[in-house]
Amino acid sequence: MGFIIGFLSVSFVISLIVVFHEFGHYITAKKSGILVREFSIGFGPLLFGKTVSETHYCVRPIPLGGYVDLAGMDESDELEDPSRAFYNKSPLVKMLILFAGSFMNFVLAFLIYWIIYSGYGLAQKPYYTIPVVAAVVADSPAYEVGIQKLDRII
Repeated sequence: MGFIIGFLSVSFVISLIVVFHEFGHYITAKKSGILVREFSIGFGPLLFGKTVSETHYCVRPIPLGGYVDLAGMDESDELEDPSRAFYNKSPLVKMLILFAGSFMNFVLAFLIYWIIYSGYGLAQKPYYTIPVVAAVVADSPAYEVGIQKLDRII
């Protein structure tokens, strides 16, 4: 039973990372006017999917990755509208699309830390609290001048 829970936990974490990563490529390509044929989470045979507009969104059984199928990634890919091909975009747009996946991994890390640290933590005393003597050692200079336990230092 523990193995199954562990496997499902690891699968969920990997899938979450993959979804964010691939979404970075996907959204940047869409905003750049490139035809996105498929957005897939997982590898292997198709479990289920749905086509919305021109993009086929699908889930596959092996949760170790995913991909976004952009039109024109290969220059031999012929399209009805060549302006929607990856290879016809400027080098800056190509770099942005490729960089967007890695950038979204940083966004995910930021969101996870933000969620964790905005909801949890230990209450801290304010820095301006007046210090109080916790203990005085016998025969120490503080003891000799009369400082006692719970004296406030102003």
